[in-house]
Amino acid sequence: MTGRETLIKEALGKQEALGCGKIVVKVAFQKGTKTQPKRIEITVELMPDYQKDYEIIPFHRDEVANRRRSQHLWQNILRSRLSIWKMW
Repeated sequence: MTGRETLIKEALGKQEALGCGKIVVKVAFQKGTKTQPKRIEITVELMPDYQKDYEIIPFHRDEVANRRRSQHLWQNILRSRLSIWKMW
């Protein structure tokens, strides 16, 4: 899994590509107790970051024209998404 700009999670000798993931850092201050001193806990998580996108579908009052436009739009969307998957 080299040559990619991606986050790689490794656990128990296994590697998992997370894609263009995100690194989540959490910091928490823990008050001291009778058995434990006060401390700062830092946790780091590698998480996948799923692409957030949306499509705006144009609306036409004529039902036939509206259906024709939406079919054409979805064909273009699927064609572009398939070309992205072919790169992998």
